[in-house]
Amino acid sequence: MKILAITANCGWLVFVAIMTIKEPPPATANAWPLILIYATLILNLWALLWGGGTHNWLSLFLQRKALEEQKKIEILSGKSHDEHTA
Repeated sequence: MKILAITANCGWLVFVAIMTIKEPPPATANAWPLILIYATLILNLWALLWGGGTHNWLSLFLQRKALEEQKKIEILSGKSHDEHTA
């Protein structure tokens, strides 16, 4: 899926570049949407290629929650095991 996203972003970047070369914006005021398009495509590519990988804030948050739940389960199973042996 990541390769597909990178390919799509590269394709759109080439398409926008070709369209800009063929017909440049007539005035500076009209260049802002084009600058925004270029910036978005380049930032997407940067994030896909060199972004945080698997250690982003969401994955770390979910990993922490899973570990907290696992610890609760271990504590509860330890207590119930101790109650049965006593």
